[in-house]
Amino acid sequence: MSETKITILVSTVDGGILRNDTLLNMPLSTSLNMVIVNQMIKNDVPLSIQRDHCKIINSKTKGLSVSRNLALNEVRSGYAIVADDDVVYVDGFEERIRQAFQKFKKRAILTFRIETPEGGFFKDYASEAFEHNARSLLKVSSIDMVLNVSELNSDVKFDEQFGLGAKYNTGENNIFLLDAHRKGLLMGYVPETIVIHPFENSGRVLNAGHLFAKGAVFRRMFGLKGLAIIIVFCIKKRKEMKDSGLNFMNGISSGIKGFFKYRNK
Repeated sequence: MSETKITILVSTVDGGILRNDTLLNMPLSTSLNMVIVNQMIKNDVPLSIQRDHCKIINSKTKGLSVSRNLALNEVRSGYAIVADDDVVYVDGFEERIRQAFQKFKKRAILTFRIETPEGGFFKDYASEAFEHNARSLLKVSSIDMVLNVSELNSDVKFDEQFGLGAKYNTGENNIFLLDAHRKGLLMGYVPETIVIHPFENSGRVLNAGHLFAKGAVFRRMFGLKGLAIIIVFCIKKRKEMKDSGLNFMNGISSGIKGFFKYRNK
């Protein structure tokens, strides 16, 4: 019996993946493929990598969600790992993924754990498996996720108004997962580590622009209820605003402006 194929969907900009030799040189096979979407923003030189079982898509587009969708469109079956160009996968990650989907059948998405290069966890994770709900999905990072392509609805896509490089520079992952949840797709968490990633990332910067984007994210996800949510969010982040030099009222104002600026296409 053949193994279910796993495809790693890597998003990179201006050939940034070339700085990650470990990812580029990981063994690929008929059961482990890679799709690399290279968005040419400042560098017009196409990415060229000659490897079996690896497809390169050079694109003049911009935005992380656009990149995710281009990569996902290349996968027709099996499991798809959402990846950035600075990740490294742990030994045995493929078997962990396959065993998890065998155990948790009919799940469209499973989320796993990320470790840092120092050996700690990227964030707080539960020690036991569980079924995701709308609240738990808000805590999921994109590179936590593995998609069971055969169980995904074809109309579940990343909203291209959101994410790095888009009009609103955050939230694409939460929106994707909440859309899937509302369509009745089953999603679960598995307490297994599959990937290593540095603790620092661009999503952790709290400034007026980020809060503006958050306001739009909450409007997209929760409609008018999102106005109260962005205010509560700012109150909870009050200390972080102060530490980053952002005035509290200016922070709330930015979130509210983003909320009212958003329009669903």
